[in-house]
Amino acid sequence: MRIGALVGVMVLLGGCGVIGGSGGHKGASGPAPKPLEVIDQMRPDVTAAVRAAMPGRELLEPSYDRENCKASRWADTASSGKIIEIEIAGADGGASDRRSVAEIIAVMAKTLESRGWKLNADRYPPTETTKELTKPDIHGVVHLDGSRIDLGKGRSFPTVNGTMLSDCLPNPNK
Repeated sequence: MRIGALVGVMVLLGGCGVIGGSGGHKGASGPAPKPLEVIDQMRPDVTAAVRAAMPGRELLEPSYDRENCKASRWADTASSGKIIEIEIAGADGGASDRRSVAEIIAVMAKTLESRGWKLNADRYPPTETTKELTKPDIHGVVHLDGSRIDLGKGRSFPTVNGTMLSDCLPNPNK
């Protein structure tokens, strides 16, 4: 699922304007934060959403990535003037978990909404298994997605991710 989530993030970055720096935040002011600071601001809310949706399940080891803004994906991010920081928090359900992915994603979205996040439907129309949310004064977006992994013989388990993406921000290492 992690590879699928990262591919989905790449489509999100290219198709929805995050790479262009359109920004998921509204009302943010002052100097732009560092990309990792944005992820640090998002992490408590996103991990709470994953835990609420998958009670009693361990979080998967987080995945991290960094992408260039308005540059070749293959260029070294260390030399890029602006970057997007990405972290994925997720969890797998058990084979006995019969909830639909839509139900699980809805729990995640409701948890985030209770913490001040809003659906970003204008930029990224939600589906049953994907949603994007923004929060005032946060320079980034959270993308929720999930699927069921087929184990064969009629057995499957749900897996969900909360992908945190900073806006296209100045590279602090440049």
